[in-house]
Amino acid sequence: GCFVVFCYRRRGILFFDVDRRAVLLFRRDNKPNIPFPNCIDILGGHVDEGETPEEAIVREAVEETGITEIVEVVDSNYHYEFTDEGRSHVEYIFGAEVPANTNVRLSHEHDDLRWVNKDEALQLLKWPGNKEGLRKLCERLGI
Repeated sequence: GCFVVFCYRRRGILFFDVDRRAVLLFRRDNKPNIPFPNCIDILGGHVDEGETPEEAIVREAVEETGITEIVEVVDSNYHYEFTDEGRSHVEYIFGAEVPANTNVRLSHEHDDLRWVNKDEALQLLKWPGNKEGLRKLCERLGI
């Protein structure tokens, strides 16, 4: 199946096809109200008040990609801290298995998506914490 790398607090998603050893990355749109235009990135957001990370993963998958089925959630046991617009954040990285051949749609924040191998994903991703999160999840999954 496919795995989703999921960060919460300011969360993000990377779809991972274990069989193809491929990661799905998104390019942020260049609209004036979209931060980091044209950046290759994972999906982002926040865990809502009273929501568990697992509930947030399901909600975010539906909102940002149209994915409605999550088979299993995997904790990478990795998190990192960063500052954005003067506020401190912590991201905790999770993987979520979704069925193979799942259809993915673009959100209003993105204008492109593509499957790449792990090494290419590590080159394309902008943020060091996302790169390390991907490495840790791959270790955890034996990829």
